[in-house]
Formats: sequence, structure tokens, C-alpha cells
Amino acid sequence: YKWYQLVENSASMTNNGDGTLTITGQLVNAADATGGFNFAVTFESELDWAGWSSQSFPTGFKGDCGGVGANHEDWIYYLLQNTSGYELTGWGSYAGSQINLTHAPSNNYFGFQYGVGANNYNAENGFGGWFTYHGTFLVNNEPVFSGMAAGAGDFAFEIDCCIDYDLQRCWTAMDCSGNEVSWCQVISYRDLSNDFNGGDVVDMPVNDDQQIAIVNMAPNPTSNMSQITFASKQDERLSLQVLDMTGRVVADLFNSDVEGGVVYKVDFNANALQAGIYMMRLNSKSESDIERIQVVR
Repeated sequence: YKWYQLVENSASMTNNGDGTLTITGQLVNAADATGGFNFAVTFESELDWAGWSSQSFPTGFKGDCGGVGANHEDWIYYLLQNTSGYELTGWGSYAGSQINLTHAPSNNYFGFQYGVGANNYNAENGFGGWFTYHGTFLVNNEPVFSGMAAGAGDFAFEIDCCIDYDLQRCWTAMDCSGNEVSWCQVISYRDLSNDFNGGDVVDMPVNDDQQIAIVNMAPNPTSNMSQITFASKQDERLSLQVLDMTGRVVADLFNSDVEGGVVYKVDFNANALQAGIYMMRLNSKSESDIERIQVVR
């Protein structure tokens, strides 16, 4: 048997925004690093459990290999998209190999599962499902077993659920006289797990009766990126937003539970905002702390 492993930092998953999902990456032979496969696989028919379980054909969820299926109703389900191209193409000593993947089982009873525990190997955020394959298999330009490959396999991997990215939404309004006004909102998603201050007690520059604080904003003024530091004296849920001077929210930077006395840091991307004064607002259930930040051009 030939076993393949993922080349470190080669894989990516892209939600195409149209109900399809694409994964790409590079595999290398675990016993021979001179060859492997590049893969690009697209999945379609994105459905939540309500949609997946109400198909015109029988469907279910996959829980093999001791997988975790208790929260299968929270997963997203896909079908492997049949395309005219090859999903796996060989490189190095496997150059010339071309492999097609098709969804398995063929009756689509199981889909490719996306969510916490969905990879069926652990309880982490993951992706998993079955496929069959067929195509041409060459090693050093020579056919192996008549050059035809066929069989079955699966994808099962963990997914970084906190990928850093910015989502920008813009609106334009026009009145009957043709006057236009545009407004953009930037929502930043960041993995904060590496930004904690190790549990150090925060020297918060606030009154004794104040529980939360925006500790620092640097640089301020800013023309692009600025780091916002904030903390709470107690365990609670905080949100951090950026508002313009009319009170409209133009960016959501943070919304999660925090530990008391721990410094949290997030990045504020001001590239999409016009020059001016904005308000950085930190909210808890019971109070707010507001500081001004200036965007310059």
C-alpha cells in the first residue's frame, strides 16, 4: 500500500459563497518524498441538517471510527461535485497520474460533514466523507498495474475554526433626485488564542468601581492597522465595536467570553474607512467603555 500525508501548510479550504466549498493542497508519499499528488476538490449542495434530512432520498450522518455524532444537527452537509477535470494530479515521480473522485456512497445517503466532531476521528472542528476514485496511475512515467487505478478512500481532517479574515459589506442609497451616499462595514475575524497574556493581572487604569476598560490603542491615529488592548476585572462576555460619529457600527472586532484579569488584543483594520474620528466601544452586560480613535489618510 502507498500511504500519503499532507504537506505541511499546503492545504486550504474556501467557502465560495454560492453553496460550494473547495479544498486544495498537496500530498506526498510517506515512504518516498520524491512524489505525490496535488488535489483540488469542490463540494456542492450546502445544506444544514434540516435541509439535508428532508431530501427526496434517504439521508443520514456518518459516525464511523468512533466519531462524535451527538451534535450532527449542527453540521453542514455537502456532496462531492462531479467535474470534467481531475481532482488529483501527480507531481514528481507520479507526474502524469490523473485521478477522478466521485461521491460515495453513490446513493448519497452520507454527505461530506463539516462541523465539530464531523471528521469522525475526534471532537474537534473538522470535515469528513467518503469517495471513490479512478484514473491513470504512473510512477516514473511507467504504468502501475496496467496504469489504471480504482478504489475508495475518504477525507478526514481538522479545520482551523479561527482563520483570520476581514468581511467588508458596502451599501449605496440613492434618492429620487439621484443623490447617492455609500457606507461600508468591516467585520474582522481573528484567532485570539495566541494573544492572551498568560493570566497576568492587569493594571487597569480605571476607577475602582469600573470593571472593564480599553487599556490601549496603538497606533492612534492610524492609517491602516491598529492594535486594541482591553480587559475585564471579572469573567464575563465582552464585545468590541467601532462606531462612526453618527453612532453606526462600522466594525465588529470581538464578541466572546473573557477571563478576569487577562489582557486581550485584537487588530483593527481601518483601510476601508474614511478619514475621521471613530469611537471604540467595549461592552459588557452591565457597562461600557468608549475611547476615540482617529483614522487619517
